[in-house]
Amino acid sequence: MKRFIKVSLMVIISILLVLSVSSIHASSPYITKTLDRFGKWQETQDAYEPELLVKPIFDEKTLNGAQDLVIDEDDFIYIADTGNKRILILDADYNPIYSFGNDKLIKPQGLFKKGDKIYIADD
Repeated sequence: MKRFIKVSLMVIISILLVLSVSSIHASSPYITKTLDRFGKWQETQDAYEPELLVKPIFDEKTLNGAQDLVIDEDDFIYIADTGNKRILILDADYNPIYSFGNDKLIKPQGLFKKGDKIYIADD
């Protein structure tokens, strides 16, 4: 009899837990599409899931048409901020630490860093 009561209680608790847990649905902030074999756009599973949204502000400007980024061996992030005609450098915590090129660059679109040198593809 005791065993029957224990099993009954476990079944009731299990049912209550299942009923009390609501469904969780998450969706990404965009839709991923690809071309099918007939050349028509079809919705597909998400290509990637965003983990973090970073909006660095430096000199009262946010990113404007960034085209490239490089992460060096010290986890500094170099961004070709094309629309603002500059290179922005962020630390590992995404805090802007330095910006350069505003008066020299026209349309920086590519970056490469080797050692202490930064190579910039500029228009």
